[in-house]
Amino acid sequence: MSSLMPWKRSDFQRSAIDSPAAPISTMRMDWDRMFDRILDGVWSPQGDSSVSLPLDVTETADTIRVRAEVPGMGPEDLDISLVGDVLTLSGQKVEEEESQEEARYYSERHFGSFQRAVKLSCPVDVETVTAKHKNGVVTITLDKAEAVRPKRISVKPA
Repeated sequence: MSSLMPWKRSDFQRSAIDSPAAPISTMRMDWDRMFDRILDGVWSPQGDSSVSLPLDVTETADTIRVRAEVPGMGPEDLDISLVGDVLTLSGQKVEEEESQEEARYYSERHFGSFQRAVKLSCPVDVETVTAKHKNGVVTITLDKAEAVRPKRISVKPA
C-alpha cells in the first residue's frame, strides 16, 4: 500500500492540496497513477515480451508518411504490409550472442516481437509506396490516390 503514496509532489499537486477539494483531488491522482501502472503492460501488442514501436504519422495534401524507430534492427528484420487502408509494421528483435566470461548483473535491452497497425485516413496509391531504413528509423511514404488529392479548379468569367 505504501507504493500508492506519492513520494514527491509537484507544485501543481501542492497547490491542489491547499484547496477545499484537496482530499478528493489527491485521492484521484493516486488512483490514476495506480491504474496507469496496472494497465501499462496490458495494452501492449503482445504482452510483456513485446517491444514497443513508437510511430510518427504525418500527412500533407499529397502524401502520408509513417516513421518508426527500430534501433538495432535492419531492413531484413522488418515486415511491412498494406491491406486496404491498414498499414502494418511487424518484426522481431533477437538477442545477440554474448560472451559467457562476464557475469550480467543488469540489462535494459529489450528483445521480442512487435506489430503495429495504422488505419490510413484515405486511399493510397499502392504502386508508389516506398520504405527506407536509415540510422535505426524506417520511413514509409504513401502517395494518396489521385481521386482524393486536392484539385485546383480555375474560375472563368461568365
